[in-house]
Amino acid sequence: MINQDPTVDSIDQQNQDAYDDLIVSIQASFGRLNILIAVCDDLEFRSGIIKRYETEVEPDIRCYRTTLARDEPSLRSALDDLAEKEEYLHNHNNQAVITVIGAEKLLPIKFHEYDDQTELEKFFGYLQWTREALRHHPFSIVLWLTYSLSEKVIRKAPDFWSWRAGVFRFLSKVNKVTPSAETLIPIEDFFENNNQSQEYFLPLPDLLALIEQIEASGNNSDAMLASLYIQASNIYSKELNLAIEYLTKAINIQNKIGSDSELIISLEKIAALYKSQGQYIEAESILIQIVEITKRIFGEDHPDYIKSLNNLALLYYSQKKYTDASVLLINALETALTVLGEHHPNTLIISKNLNTIENR
Repeated sequence: MINQDPTVDSIDQQNQDAYDDLIVSIQASFGRLNILIAVCDDLEFRSGIIKRYETEVEPDIRCYRTTLARDEPSLRSALDDLAEKEEYLHNHNNQAVITVIGAEKLLPIKFHEYDDQTELEKFFGYLQWTREALRHHPFSIVLWLTYSLSEKVIRKAPDFWSWRAGVFRFLSKVNKVTPSAETLIPIEDFFENNNQSQEYFLPLPDLLALIEQIEASGNNSDAMLASLYIQASNIYSKELNLAIEYLTKAINIQNKIGSDSELIISLEKIAALYKSQGQYIEAESILIQIVEITKRIFGEDHPDYIKSLNNLALLYYSQKKYTDASVLLINALETALTVLGEHHPNTLIISKNLNTIENR
């Protein structure tokens, strides 16, 4: 059992279920690439989980670890370098699990004027175009990300994300959470920022042709199709009805396959689109749904749940429903003070939003 390790004391059933599913996924793979995404914000807790599954699967499955290089944060390069050093990995009939860490250390800033990308931008770019090159590593690959990074990979490397065999989310109950460096967005900025069009990877005619081809084939490509619908909605960001149409299709698939993290992002986007058209009833219904989903997945002591309360309050604020907005922000602030502390940027922003309402 995972809770035998002192670094993972007080593990709850949700974490135990995620761990059990991860073990099954590692053990079920043989002779093929098996991309597994593990998500955790608490690095000490993560270390205990890694140690536990490595102990459990050995000696039947050989365990390796590798760290992404800051100057060249390529998953492919990290795996190639490891395989070059380890003769055992040359035999594709052998069983192995390779744990990849270090993504959380990549920075979103440029250190030199001549740098064309940040470390994080390089990482996402490599991921998006690397999956075919990973085929010659027919082993289980466990890529560890933070919650914030996992959401960014969904948006910025959808092709890679569609190849995942599973996503396993862990939340430390001992140290609560390691708060993300990102902050919640103030009342006046949320919808504008959330409604910005995202990057896409195919010309529109090719993208629509590919969507039509996959729809007609009837193949089991739900995750890929949802990713393509989202790309189409991004391209149609100025044609709101089309953007909503494609996002709705993506949401229907994400609901079907239980892709909760992707679903939350898509729901936030479509809520922003509805709000921009003055369709407040539709936007409110969706933001309430996000509150319910984040509460179910993460519980009430998680930054994503706090954020969902804040975002719903933003909509009420824009409609001058100040009492409704105030109730949500008071709840969010009480939780943020407990989970994040009074000096955390998210706590300060929620406090600022509440003061804005009370002093209007």
